[in-house]
Amino acid sequence: MKELHYAWFFETLANPVRMKILLYAMDKPRSVNDIVRETGEEQSNISHALGVLRLCNLVQLKVDGRKHL
Repeated sequence: MKELHYAWFFETLANPVRMKILLYAMDKPRSVNDIVRETGEEQSNISHALGVLRLCNLVQLKVDGRKHL
């Protein structure tokens, strides 16, 4: 079963949109709108990719008032 977890983890990293997000958000917290502007991807694609990255514990959600970083 462990192999499935590794396969899913590496499949997550193999996605170009998810890698763009990880590279862009490495230095400081970013909002979804920041990531959309930087990557040129649609907001729905970014939100979906962030959800997958959160499941793999590669990004964390930080709430700052109405802003989600």
